[in-house]
Amino acid sequence: MGDLIDATPKEVICKVMLEEKLFETWTYGRTVLIGDACHKMNPSAGLGAQTAMGDAVVLANYINTLTTVEPEDVEKVLKAYKAERYPIGKAAVATSASVFKGIQQNFVARLVRAILRNMPRWLLFAISARSVRSRPQISFLPLAEDKCQIKALCQPSLEKTRPKNMATSV
Repeated sequence: MGDLIDATPKEVICKVMLEEKLFETWTYGRTVLIGDACHKMNPSAGLGAQTAMGDAVVLANYINTLTTVEPEDVEKVLKAYKAERYPIGKAAVATSASVFKGIQQNFVARLVRAILRNMPRWLLFAISARSVRSRPQISFLPLAEDKCQIKALCQPSLEKTRPKNMATSV
């Protein structure tokens, strides 16, 4: 790997800061943030794209209910989006930070990895299950069948925005 880095022209090498950050402000007026713009995660846990897509689905559900473009109505749905997705983003950022600490090369990280390697599969499954519990669905399209063994989290935007003539479960 060092040979590749040495052979790469210095002007094309860039350094990316890997850090976790959960921002408090997600909306301002008619402007809204999703994904890494409001909850930045280290890529080691693989939660960034999943969380961003969930944000987009929930935001689309709320925006789809707008009957006017009055600023108060828009701000209301954007606030509902943040209220629903903030806890998910917070949990994802915390999980990402934990995974990143686990891949570091210090004594504590090596100890954690040794424990995880020898942990019963059922316990490892139970611990990792929380990262797949948030799987929102688009309320204005037919719902996808949920075949996951792990029960999905309640999705307020699905219940609040589902058209009355469409079923809420598959």
